Amino acid sequence: MTFDDLVLEDNAMRLRFLAAFALIVAAGVARDGFADESSSAGGNAVRRYRMNPYHANVGRIESVAKDGTLRVVELANPRFSLNRRLANLPDLAEGLYLGFVGSEFTLSTRDTRLVRVRVVSVDRERSATLRIAPAAAEQIENGEQLVLFRPPGATTEEIEACPDYLTVDNGRDTTVLGSNSAGGPARLQFSENNLKQIGLALYNFADTHKSFPPAVIHGPDGKPWHSWRVVLLPYLDQAPLYNAYRWDEPWNGPNNSKLLSKMPQVYRDPAYGDSDDFYTHYAAVVGEDMAFPPEGIKMDPDRPTQALLNLKPPGAARIADFTDGLSNTLLVGSVGPERQIPWMKPEDVVFSDGKYPLPGEKGSFAAPYESSRGKAGVFLWGDGRVSTIRSDVDATAWQYLLVRNDGNPVDTDAIPSLDAPRTRSGKRAVQVVEIYRTSEGFAARLVASGDEE
Repeated sequence: MTFDDLVLEDNAMRLRFLAAFALIVAAGVARDGFADESSSAGGNAVRRYRMNPYHANVGRIESVAKDGTLRVVELANPRFSLNRRLANLPDLAEGLYLGFVGSEFTLSTRDTRLVRVRVVSVDRERSATLRIAPAAAEQIENGEQLVLFRPPGATTEEIEACPDYLTVDNGRDTTVLGSNSAGGPARLQFSENNLKQIGLALYNFADTHKSFPPAVIHGPDGKPWHSWRVVLLPYLDQAPLYNAYRWDEPWNGPNNSKLLSKMPQVYRDPAYGDSDDFYTHYAAVVGEDMAFPPEGIKMDPDRPTQALLNLKPPGAARIADFTDGLSNTLLVGSVGPERQIPWMKPEDVVFSDGKYPLPGEKGSFAAPYESSRGKAGVFLWGDGRVSTIRSDVDATAWQYLLVRNDGNPVDTDAIPSLDAPRTRSGKRAVQVVEIYRTSEGFAARLVASGDEE
């Protein structure tokens, strides 16, 4: 196995973690792990377990036995998910845990269940033997993802009080996102997760090529042939799709056009619902002195991918070119379906002629998420973080966020967004798993608590 193979395998593991763990990324980390009914945010809640997403493990369920024995493999820990040297080290010990179970790459409120788990043994090969209730085992299938976490501060007795198996409803605080929004709370979390995966892929590309990818690769005829979204495929666990792509013809050539229907889900913003079309909802920030220069690069017809080996300005931006700081520069944002950008087409949001339309305005990024605070789009920053930016952002500040080297860093804390709710003291609220009564028994939901991080 070559070094590149190891890098891609490692990257694939981290992407699996990000996809599976999107549902339970919390606004903050709590000090205490358990609260009883008296402190619940919901009147019908009977127990609450606070989340700690930075001390969790994700793995794939390899086998399920009728007696409740699970074999889990490919375990990883989120604290190490961005560190190539430590990414294969799970943070798991014997004892009681809670776990979310869901389909691989689609862990969402539609199919997520909460189970009480006992870790029996942990092996060196990123695998473990677990035990759950036999009745719960009947509801779990081989190949599903399992996210394990130990509520911080919770006692053994308190975890044992959790039912064996529960379905999960998304009860995230609706003060963050209104129900009338095109993108609901869960969809925003998944959109943010998509951008985190794209950001991770961009950084892995930059680590290899010492530059971010070009927005466009021009063919020998001088026309735009290939997009950065195709260039990133190997770094998004899509090597087979990348290998099927032909670089000696444009994106809509006779062979490549057959691949349009295979668009990776990471390029689709769930704000717009499920669709079978091939239009992407994520576009790069393209413009002079921006993250993606408009010039792009030109390919050599005899060695079509050779140009990627020596990327430099003006065709592509290096890390050193972000003199305002990566934390002050936007890379990628969401666009609406009305743009109808085929995912392989080298088309993005281009800012030119001194015009910088705000999110939600024509020619700019979309703002599909809405709350009482306003409308907002979701964006990937140069330092890898993801956040929303409201459409009422100051026009000058918005321009500064787009340009990477204008000498005008911005106080990003002052940028209006759809933040998670905060407590009276100003700290972010934490996310909790809440067990509540239903007409048929009990269920679980995720809510934003008034407890402080």
